Amino acid sequence: MAMAGDSIVPWVEAFPTDMPRSFRIGPVKHAYYYYGIVSPVHGSIYMCSRGSDYKREGEILALIVDEQFCHAFDCVIEGATVVTIRQPVFRCALENNPLTAGWHEWEQNWAASPHVDSLDSLADWRRGGMFETTLLG
Repeated sequence: MAMAGDSIVPWVEAFPTDMPRSFRIGPVKHAYYYYGIVSPVHGSIYMCSRGSDYKREGEILALIVDEQFCHAFDCVIEGATVVTIRQPVFRCALENNPLTAGWHEWEQNWAASPHVDSLDSLADWRRGGMFETTLLG
């Protein structure tokens, strides 16, 4: 796992190359998180329009795909580079196809907090609920 402050853009060859360019994910209309692709070369990182409820000043959520999950991290992005990844907030198993239209079960890190300083902190993954993915482009 990367350390907080590392600049990473992971890529998973097994993930579909026809990933959407923009979409929204949320449990209800007023709580949608809007995402747009940040790194079209890699196609594996998406920047959100806002941060989580546990964000710090200047942080937004970014979806980063690894070999098993699509993670939403509180992080700082400058241009197309992830400058600081602080904590995981949500995740969805890739087997659930979270970047396809429809409802998908996500987990939430109940240990997420504005006071967490490191990715090494223990995550407390619990059922977060069903979230709808709507493709926008």
